[in-house]
Amino acid sequence: MLFSTIVLAACGGGSSDNKNEIDTQETLNVLSHMSPCVGVSQKLCLTTKSGNDTVNIFHSDIEGFDFTWGNQYELIINSSTIANPPSDGSLKQHKLKSITSQIEDAVGTQYEYKLVEMLESTFTKDADNYYFLGTPFVCGDGVDCESLVNLTNSGGLVNATFEYLGEGSIQLTNWN
Repeated sequence: MLFSTIVLAACGGGSSDNKNEIDTQETLNVLSHMSPCVGVSQKLCLTTKSGNDTVNIFHSDIEGFDFTWGNQYELIINSSTIANPPSDGSLKQHKLKSITSQIEDAVGTQYEYKLVEMLESTFTKDADNYYFLGTPFVCGDGVDCESLVNLTNSGGLVNATFEYLGEGSIQLTNWN
Protein backbone atom coordinates (compact mmCIF):
# COMPACT_ATOMS: atom_id res chain seq x y z
CA MET A 1 0.00 0.00 0.00
CA LEU A 2 2.80 2.41 0.93
CA PHE A 3 4.60 1.50 -2.31
CA SER A 4 1.45 2.27 -4.38
CA THR A 5 1.11 5.68 -2.72
CA ILE A 6 4.75 6.53 -3.45
CA VAL A 7 4.42 5.42 -7.10
CA LEU A 8 1.22 7.43 -7.59
CA ALA A 9 2.81 10.53 -6.08
CA ALA A 10 5.92 10.20 -8.23
CA CYS A 11 3.87 9.70 -11.39
CA GLY A 12 1.57 12.61 -10.75
CA GLY A 13 -1.35 10.50 -9.62
CA GLY A 14 -3.03 13.38 -7.81
CA SER A 15 -6.04 14.85 -9.59
CA SER A 16 -4.84 18.47 -9.29
CA ASP A 17 -1.42 17.86 -10.93
CA ASN A 18 -2.73 18.58 -14.44
CA LYS A 19 -4.18 21.98 -13.50
CA ASN A 20 -2.26 25.21 -13.91
CA GLU A 21 -1.17 27.09 -10.82
CA ILE A 22 -3.34 29.95 -9.55
CA ASP A 23 -3.48 32.88 -11.96
CA THR A 24 -1.55 36.05 -11.33
CA GLN A 25 -2.74 39.29 -12.83
CA GLU A 26 -0.38 41.85 -14.31
CA THR A 27 -0.39 45.01 -16.39
CA LEU A 28 1.54 44.81 -19.65
CA ASN A 29 2.48 47.88 -21.70
CA VAL A 30 2.81 46.78 -25.33
CA LEU A 31 4.68 49.02 -27.76
CA SER A 32 3.35 49.78 -31.25
CA HIS A 33 5.82 47.57 -33.13
CA MET A 34 6.99 44.01 -32.83
CA SER A 35 10.59 42.82 -32.62
CA PRO A 36 12.38 39.85 -34.17
CA CYS A 37 13.01 37.08 -31.68
CA VAL A 38 14.18 33.50 -31.91
CA GLY A 39 12.69 30.55 -30.07
CA VAL A 40 12.07 27.35 -31.99
CA SER A 41 12.26 29.57 -35.10
CA GLN A 42 12.60 33.26 -35.86
CA LYS A 43 9.38 35.25 -35.49
CA LEU A 44 8.05 38.64 -34.42
CA CYS A 45 7.36 39.04 -30.71
CA LEU A 46 5.52 41.72 -28.77
CA THR A 47 7.76 44.50 -27.48
CA THR A 48 6.88 45.65 -23.98
CA LYS A 49 7.96 48.43 -21.66
CA SER A 50 8.09 48.12 -17.89
CA GLY A 51 7.52 50.85 -15.32
CA ASN A 52 11.21 51.80 -15.31
CA ASP A 53 11.18 52.22 -19.14
CA THR A 54 13.07 48.97 -19.74
CA VAL A 55 12.15 47.51 -23.14
CA ASN A 56 11.61 43.73 -23.20
CA ILE A 57 10.68 41.09 -25.74
CA PHE A 58 7.55 39.12 -24.79
CA HIS A 59 8.04 35.69 -26.38
CA SER A 60 4.66 34.16 -25.51
CA ASP A 61 1.27 34.55 -27.13
CA ILE A 62 -1.58 36.16 -25.22
CA GLU A 63 -4.81 34.25 -25.70
CA GLY A 64 -7.60 36.60 -26.80
CA PHE A 65 -5.28 39.45 -27.87
CA ASP A 66 -4.80 40.44 -31.51
CA PHE A 67 -1.95 42.90 -31.94
CA THR A 68 -2.37 45.62 -34.59
CA TRP A 69 0.83 47.26 -35.79
CA GLY A 70 1.04 50.97 -34.94
CA ASN A 71 -1.02 50.67 -31.75
CA GLN A 72 0.30 50.92 -28.21
CA TYR A 73 -1.68 49.00 -25.62
CA GLU A 74 -2.00 48.72 -21.89
CA LEU A 75 -3.27 45.23 -21.14
CA ILE A 76 -4.39 43.43 -18.04
CA ILE A 77 -3.42 39.78 -18.44
CA ASN A 78 -3.81 36.68 -16.33
CA SER A 79 -0.75 34.44 -16.28
CA SER A 80 -0.63 30.90 -15.03
CA THR A 81 2.12 28.33 -14.82
CA ILE A 82 1.59 25.34 -17.07
CA ALA A 83 1.80 22.15 -15.02
CA ASN A 84 3.27 20.00 -17.82
CA PRO A 85 4.68 22.40 -20.45
CA PRO A 86 6.00 21.07 -23.77
CA SER A 87 9.80 20.83 -23.88
CA ASP A 88 10.01 23.58 -26.51
CA GLY A 89 7.18 25.73 -25.16
CA SER A 90 6.54 28.41 -22.61
CA LEU A 91 6.24 27.69 -18.90
CA LYS A 92 3.43 30.26 -18.70
CA GLN A 93 0.03 30.65 -20.30
CA HIS A 94 -1.24 34.20 -20.75
CA LYS A 95 -4.85 35.27 -21.27
CA LEU A 96 -6.16 38.75 -21.97
CA LYS A 97 -8.42 40.05 -19.24
CA SER A 98 -8.89 43.57 -20.64
CA ILE A 99 -7.41 46.33 -22.78
CA THR A 100 -7.26 49.43 -20.60
CA SER A 101 -5.86 51.73 -23.30
CA GLN A 102 -5.06 51.69 -27.00
CA ILE A 103 -3.27 54.60 -28.69
CA GLU A 104 -2.50 54.66 -32.41
CA ASP A 105 0.82 56.02 -33.67
CA ALA A 106 0.82 58.96 -36.07
CA VAL A 107 1.00 58.12 -39.76
CA GLY A 108 4.65 58.39 -40.76
CA THR A 109 6.05 56.98 -37.49
CA GLN A 110 9.35 55.19 -38.23
CA TYR A 111 10.31 51.76 -36.87
CA GLU A 112 14.02 50.97 -37.17
CA TYR A 113 15.46 47.47 -36.97
CA LYS A 114 19.20 47.03 -36.55
CA LEU A 115 21.12 43.88 -37.43
CA VAL A 116 18.19 41.63 -38.30
CA GLU A 117 19.49 38.14 -38.95
CA MET A 118 18.46 36.82 -42.36
CA LEU A 119 17.11 33.37 -41.52
CA GLU A 120 14.70 31.09 -43.37
CA SER A 121 11.63 33.32 -43.46
CA THR A 122 12.84 36.79 -42.44
CA PHE A 123 11.68 38.55 -45.62
CA THR A 124 9.46 36.67 -48.04
CA LYS A 125 7.21 37.29 -51.00
CA ASP A 126 4.02 35.48 -51.99
CA ALA A 127 2.60 36.60 -55.34
CA ASP A 128 2.76 40.42 -55.07
CA ASN A 129 2.76 40.54 -51.25
CA TYR A 130 5.86 41.05 -49.11
CA TYR A 131 6.23 39.81 -45.52
CA PHE A 132 8.56 40.57 -42.62
CA LEU A 133 8.49 37.45 -40.45
CA GLY A 134 4.89 36.82 -41.48
CA THR A 135 3.73 40.44 -41.18
CA PRO A 136 2.66 41.98 -44.50
CA PHE A 137 4.31 45.20 -45.64
CA VAL A 138 4.26 47.49 -48.66
CA CYS A 139 7.49 47.96 -50.58
CA GLY A 140 8.28 51.70 -50.73
CA ASP A 141 9.04 53.55 -53.97
CA GLY A 142 12.64 53.02 -55.01
CA VAL A 143 13.25 50.24 -52.45
CA ASP A 144 14.69 47.03 -53.90
CA CYS A 145 12.55 44.54 -51.99
CA GLU A 146 13.35 41.70 -54.42
CA SER A 147 17.05 41.82 -53.48
CA LEU A 148 16.11 41.87 -49.80
CA VAL A 149 13.93 38.77 -50.22
CA ASN A 150 16.81 37.07 -52.08
CA LEU A 151 19.04 37.57 -49.01
CA THR A 152 16.67 35.52 -46.83
CA ASN A 153 18.34 32.44 -45.37
CA SER A 154 21.81 33.86 -46.07
CA GLY A 155 22.67 34.26 -42.39
CA GLY A 156 23.64 37.87 -43.06
CA LEU A 157 22.50 40.91 -41.11
CA VAL A 158 20.44 43.82 -42.42
CA ASN A 159 19.10 47.09 -41.09
CA ALA A 160 15.53 47.95 -42.10
CA THR A 161 13.28 50.95 -41.61
CA PHE A 162 9.51 50.75 -41.82
CA GLU A 163 7.00 53.59 -41.81
CA TYR A 164 3.50 53.44 -40.38
CA LEU A 165 0.80 54.01 -43.03
CA GLY A 166 -2.19 53.85 -40.69
CA GLU A 167 -4.79 51.14 -40.04
CA GLY A 168 -2.10 48.63 -39.04
CA SER A 169 -0.16 48.84 -42.33
CA ILE A 170 3.59 49.37 -42.65
CA GLN A 171 5.88 50.23 -45.58
CA LEU A 172 9.55 49.37 -45.98
CA THR A 173 11.29 52.67 -46.71
CA ASN A 174 14.94 51.65 -46.51
CA TRP A 175 17.25 48.70 -45.91
CA ASN A 176 20.99 48.06 -46.05
